[in-house]
Amino acid sequence: TKRNDHVEMCLHHLLTLSLYYGAYIMSDIESGLVVSFLMDFCDIWTHLAKGLVDTQYVKTVTFIGALMWTFWGYTRIVCFPIHVYYAYVIYPFEHPNMKGSYEGNLYFFKASLLGILGIMGVFWWYLISKMTYNAIFKGKRKDI
Repeated sequence: TKRNDHVEMCLHHLLTLSLYYGAYIMSDIESGLVVSFLMDFCDIWTHLAKGLVDTQYVKTVTFIGALMWTFWGYTRIVCFPIHVYYAYVIYPFEHPNMKGSYEGNLYFFKASLLGILGIMGVFWWYLISKMTYNAIFKGKRKDI
């Protein structure tokens, strides 16, 4: 069955595969690993909440949902944009002859793809915020 976030998830996975391929081609594995860590750390709590949501442990699921909201906000809303800005916009261009070069343009292209991923992260954090608020204050545990 088609989920309600099918288009967003397809875009997310297309961007992710493009970025992994770009990191490999550009030999930029270190920055790719940091991005992967920042993106995947909060997925631990996301999948734990998804796995327990239909159980009888309502308070546990609500607590894990609050942890997921906190880690998602910190890693994807705070740390991720800072890393993208410095790793793809500032540091590469401290080297001479990077501005206007092919490699410099690739860094800007990767930064734009990561920017789209960051915007999607903000959108999803908003949805998670609504779900967490509804779970804590209204007692409704429903996917948006």
